[in-house]
Amino acid sequence: METFALSTHYKETWDKIKYLYGDTFTFWESLKLGGIGSPRLILVNSSDEETEELIKRTNASKNCNIQLLKNGFLIRFRSKNDEYGIGISFNDVKVLKISRFEGDESLDDARIATFFIEANQQIDLIVRKFELNRFNRFVEKFFSNKGFDIIRNT
Repeated sequence: METFALSTHYKETWDKIKYLYGDTFTFWESLKLGGIGSPRLILVNSSDEETEELIKRTNASKNCNIQLLKNGFLIRFRSKNDEYGIGISFNDVKVLKISRFEGDESLDDARIATFFIEANQQIDLIVRKFELNRFNRFVEKFFSNKGFDIIRNT
């Protein structure tokens, strides 16, 4: 798991992302797959200190989405006026746990998706109620055959 500044040094950053997590899908590959992005999610926290600092730094909403790559995925989000991405290899994910979100009444019936990654790292994403069906289809379509466990607690 590594955090990348996507707003600066664009070519060098994407060269490193492609090397670590695989190339992006072409337009036609993406079309055949029915799209390669998740619905809009909320980035809640990360066990990575650098990422957690970026999450806390912004006053704006913490919306994010997941972009699939050939050997991993990128969680894209904004902090201040810069765009960042958290690169994660499919081989590094151990468990994806989806459970009911308890905490904020404005997010009634929302779910929290937690990616447990090697070296005791994790990332928490909130899935809003109206995005839940799309997120479940996204998980089934792209994550169910990647070799890690998916735990659903309702």
